[in-house]
Amino acid sequence: MEELMNQLNETFKADNLVMTSNYQNIIEELELTGELWDDPEFRPEISSLTYEDIAPKGIKWMRTLDLHKKAFFMADGVSKSDIIQGELGDCWFWASVATIANSKRLIEWVIPSGQSITGNAPYYGIFRFRFWQFGKWVEILVDDYLPTRDGQLIYARSEADNEFWPSFFEKAFAK
Repeated sequence: MEELMNQLNETFKADNLVMTSNYQNIIEELELTGELWDDPEFRPEISSLTYEDIAPKGIKWMRTLDLHKKAFFMADGVSKSDIIQGELGDCWFWASVATIANSKRLIEWVIPSGQSITGNAPYYGIFRFRFWQFGKWVEILVDDYLPTRDGQLIYARSEADNEFWPSFFEKAFAK
């Protein structure tokens, strides 16, 4: 574990390893308009969920604040007990997330701090995550639309019905 942490520290120190997103530019634009962000690359459409010819029945994309009026991005940090796997069946993914949840430094790198839904900061419906892809850290942005059926999340969710980081994390990985 110590060797892994040393490698991780070197990775974080290295220059140009993060392929950044337009997060700050998008936030500045949303501050001017006061609107919620709509991700142009991952639309709230059936085609974002499947390549199948037949679409899943009864899917409705809902924004977070329509799912819970007192929604939190992260209620009390990240722990493996937060995660409830949904219909996707991606336990292998959640096992790796549970592993990185044991490292505060790594989880803070993968899920940047300062993200919220309700609270003092303005809410713009945009979240960012970082994934290691092809030898580089890549920052992925997602909006706050989530697929539901009968008003319930169909994919990953938190044990707390007003916490949404697992849903957005899974969405960012899918994107």
